[in-house]
Amino acid sequence: MNTNHQSPEQDNVTQSSSFSSDIVTPETIVEAGPTQDFYVVSLKKFWLLFVLTMGFYGMLWFYKNWAMYKQSSDDKDIWPVPRAIFYIFFTHYLCNAVDAKIQDQQKNFSWSPSMVATTFVILSILNRLVERFASKNTDWGLFDAVSMSLLFVLGYLLSQVQIAINVACNDPKGQSNSRLSEANWFWMLIGAILWLLTVIGIMYTPAPT
Repeated sequence: MNTNHQSPEQDNVTQSSSFSSDIVTPETIVEAGPTQDFYVVSLKKFWLLFVLTMGFYGMLWFYKNWAMYKQSSDDKDIWPVPRAIFYIFFTHYLCNAVDAKIQDQQKNFSWSPSMVATTFVILSILNRLVERFASKNTDWGLFDAVSMSLLFVLGYLLSQVQIAINVACNDPKGQSNSRLSEANWFWMLIGAILWLLTVIGIMYTPAPT
C-alpha cells in the first residue's frame, strides 16, 4: 500500500502557495482586466467628445457612470437619468464612490475628490449664470467668450474624475473604450459646426457703446 508523505517543509510550501493565491493585490486586480463599475473612456476620446459637442457630452458621461454604478452596486434607488440632468447635486456622490472603489483596492493613486467635485459644481453654476447673461445681451460676445473658457475648465475637472475612474476600473489608459464610433463622429461633426457658428458670431458681434 503506497502512501505519499510530505515533509514539513513541503507542507509549509503547499500551505503558503494556497494562502498566497487567495491574496488580492493591486497587481492581480490589474491583471484581471477592466471592470464595469463606472464608465471607462480614454482621455483623448473624452476630450474630443466633450469639446466638440460643446460640453453636452458631459450629461451623457454622467448618465453612463450612474447607469454602470447602479448595475455594479445593485442599488435600485439610483435613477441615472435624473442624476445626469441634475448632475450638480450628485457630483460629490459620484466622486466619493469612485474614490471608495480605489481605496477598497488599496491602489497607490492620490487625488482630492471633494475638491474636484466642489470646484466643478461652483463653476457649473457660474457657467449657467454667464449663459443667462449672454442670452440677454445679444449685442456683446464677452459672456460667450467667458462661457467658452469655462467649458475647458469644466472639461479639465471632469477629466480628473475620468482618470480616477479608469484607475478604479483597472484600465488606467482607458484602452477598452478608446475608439470613436460612427455615432461619435456624427455628434462631433454637429458640434464642430456649432463651434464655427459661435466663433463667427463672437467675432462679428459689436461691443456695446
